[in-house]
Amino acid sequence: LLFSEFYQPLSVYRYLFVAPMVQYDQYLTKVFDGDVPLATYNNRSTKVGLDLGSQITKYGELRVGLVGGSRTFTLNSGPTYLTPADDNADIGAVRARLRIDQLDSVKFPRTGYAATAEIFDSRTGLDARENYTRWEGDLQSAVSFGDNTVQLALKGGGAIGSAPLPVYDQFSFGGFLRLSGYRTGQFYGESLAFGRLVYYRKLSKAVLTEGVYAGASFEAGRIGGPLVPGSPTDVQTSGSLFLAADTPLGPMYL
Repeated sequence: LLFSEFYQPLSVYRYLFVAPMVQYDQYLTKVFDGDVPLATYNNRSTKVGLDLGSQITKYGELRVGLVGGSRTFTLNSGPTYLTPADDNADIGAVRARLRIDQLDSVKFPRTGYAATAEIFDSRTGLDARENYTRWEGDLQSAVSFGDNTVQLALKGGGAIGSAPLPVYDQFSFGGFLRLSGYRTGQFYGESLAFGRLVYYRKLSKAVLTEGVYAGASFEAGRIGGPLVPGSPTDVQTSGSLFLAADTPLGPMYL
């Protein structure tokens, strides 16, 4: 992922700002049939965008803007019936995003809350391949008692209106702290509902780390409208036990 943004306040108080951006990304998407990888796609996209936003004092920001670009996806392995009718999906959309962040840490928060809500409205009038509207939101909070922290996270997403989400913009879920007992990206479908409760305790402050932690998680989630017929649509539960360290290179987990 390569991303760059120019952030230009329109007043000294930053009540309004403009933010043009450019982004290039390339990643693999795996489609699973149960626990077995069924197909692998290579996804590439190039995007440009322009947001008009307002900073909500110290709490967060609200943005509304346009985004456009090109997206290609190539079937690397798997049955050809999973290949879309066209191997490209041009991007053209209006998007809005609200972000509130009062957490005291990005990696191992001990107090505070954060929330994000985003709407992506794809329109053929803006040169997109299909008309559809996608929403996604999440909420996270943390409270601490001495060296002990309890963290709650909720996440959801789906389509707004009667138009279904196209295959290339559906939800991929699974992996550590995102249904930890399953493969990364094992669930793929049109809607998502997920909740997670995590407990961790700070064990020590070691050399080259901000802290060492031991913790556990309980997770539950559901993917609706799965891409692969026969995939589970009921609530899946999972959990983990972990040791973690907050290092200069980022969080490390065992």
